[in-house]
Amino acid sequence: MARTDKVKFSLIIFIIIISILAFLFFRYRPGQIVNGYTQFGKMGFKQLEAPQEGEEVAIIKTSIGDIKIRLFPDAAPMAVENFKSLAKEGFYNGHAFDRVEEDLYIQVRIIDSTKTIYGGYFEREINGDYYHFTGAVGAYGSYEGNTSSFYIICNSGIEPAYLELMSSLGDEYGYSPELIKAYKAFGGVPRLDGDYTIFGQVFYGMDTAFKINKRPLISDTETGVTVTKDPIVIESIEIVTYKKE
Repeated sequence: MARTDKVKFSLIIFIIIISILAFLFFRYRPGQIVNGYTQFGKMGFKQLEAPQEGEEVAIIKTSIGDIKIRLFPDAAPMAVENFKSLAKEGFYNGHAFDRVEEDLYIQVRIIDSTKTIYGGYFEREINGDYYHFTGAVGAYGSYEGNTSSFYIICNSGIEPAYLELMSSLGDEYGYSPELIKAYKAFGGVPRLDGDYTIFGQVFYGMDTAFKINKRPLISDTETGVTVTKDPIVIESIEIVTYKKE
């Protein structure tokens, strides 16, 4: 084979490889939802990993689809135990995602703070390795502590100007290049970081969560809180051992 032909052949092979890699990246890029599953890729955050065979996960069943959640007992043991125990009792059945902030989160409100397995507020568990990426599941509370209320972050993408601000603040303010890259890929609400307990991450059903988040909103005249016009009710929450499908 002549040298010119070898160069052409090598160039063709190189272009084919690059095309395949580009196709796979853009088809399954991190943050994209494919057949219900969030594509995590390799982002370098434990939170953004697919569940492993044998670990416990939660399946929230609603009338418009399932939402499946990884749980983080190492990061937030009290919040995970409260959520699991109440779910197994059927406590959340019939409760609705009744507090919604469009493009921010959906929330199940449990107003009575004594409705926990601890008999009241329990310790906020803030872990600096977990962030409010889209799909993060957090325990809602106040300065007094956590309650059994929980929320799911539903942000479709952070504004470029905000990402630039994070980049300009840099590591000094906790915004590493890796963290900014993850927020760019997944979206999220970084201003909530460090204030609330993150105890889970949605790995399947973010499309369902976004459907809830995009439902028509009205104001609750009694509380002044924004709610969905037709709240989606939780039919059940199952705690199961994960098996790859």
